[in-house]
Amino acid sequence: MEALNVLENKILGQEEIRQIIPHRGRWLLLDEIVKIQEKFIIAIKTFTMEECEGHFGIAPGHLICEALAQAGAALVLSRCLHKEKMIFLVRTRADFLVPVMPMEKTTLEVELVREKMGMCFFRGRALVGLRKSVEWDGVGTLR
Repeated sequence: MEALNVLENKILGQEEIRQIIPHRGRWLLLDEIVKIQEKFIIAIKTFTMEECEGHFGIAPGHLICEALAQAGAALVLSRCLHKEKMIFLVRTRADFLVPVMPMEKTTLEVELVREKMGMCFFRGRALVGLRKSVEWDGVGTLR
């Protein structure tokens, strides 16, 4: 729990995020983490034109879900005092409500709903301003 206490009141940029989760380069889909608590995280992602290229000019839904999964992984891994990896096994549900356009600041909110036998159950949503664009549930495990 010491690791989380250090992070609670700090905005984390990509350099700090890379110390928590293994994603690098264009596969790191979190620009910053603005709030992190024991079971809740808020991260920010602005999808670039390149990330939306060839997808009708909107952010691909699978990238939004991946960004939510990365936020969930950062939430759990920020609590670990030893190095473990979060492996997402399944996106159990994703409802796409409103498209995310390129260069729109997207707020990613993820809650750790339950932990059981090494499995982590998440619920999240992506918002553009006050508009909810995606509701998401996911399951991951620590290895």
